[in-house]
Amino acid sequence: MKKTLLGILLTIFLCNTNWAQGEMGGRQIVNDGFILTTPTQVNARVEGSPYITEDYVPARISVFENKIFAVKYDALLDEILVKKEQGTESEAYALPKNGRQDISITLLSDNKTYQIFDYVNDTSEQSTGFFILLNSPIASIKLLKKETVRFYEERVATSGYDKSRPAEYRRLNDSFYIKINDQPAIEFSNNKKDFAKLFPKNEKEILDFIKSEKIKLKEESDLVKLGQYLNQIK
Repeated sequence: MKKTLLGILLTIFLCNTNWAQGEMGGRQIVNDGFILTTPTQVNARVEGSPYITEDYVPARISVFENKIFAVKYDALLDEILVKKEQGTESEAYALPKNGRQDISITLLSDNKTYQIFDYVNDTSEQSTGFFILLNSPIASIKLLKKETVRFYEERVATSGYDKSRPAEYRRLNDSFYIKINDQPAIEFSNNKKDFAKLFPKNEKEILDFIKSEKIKLKEESDLVKLGQYLNQIK
């Protein structure tokens, strides 16, 4: 039964990109499907962690109604890891980001849902990555949250006025994106006027709503309310 399930997984998560072994983890295609990966190994001398949750947590993957997986999100590599049913902590499966974008991963502990979306990255190039969906998956206007971890190399003091700094994985502030219809998601700032300008036909109406409801553009609960409103007036 396990072999059959794995076969289905490998068929669904089709991927034809080959990854080389690297310092942050090696990747190997398994039967042109699921990616066999080496998770980021956390050195005890490095502060912080690349993972949002250090341990694997139970989750559902949308295409498997009756199956519970153990997953965790590597926010350094922007990668969802799926624990192997048999194996060691040094090996896991990863969901390819160039696979099906309609697949969602929902954590059972808090109902947090990750999904793959195309987006414009901080170098103005189109990329693909995992986001947390803040409103309905069938909404034409989606509000998304991106979790990010960066790695900073050790810095050695070069003078008596300088300070050494250990290497660290540093969790950055979450960023927020909006996806309108089939366009790639774009990051939006905390500026209410700039946000309203994303909708020229309803700019004044949206700005009035944000002000009257005291919407904060970095508060998830406020963004859920805003997302509902945007999809009503579209």
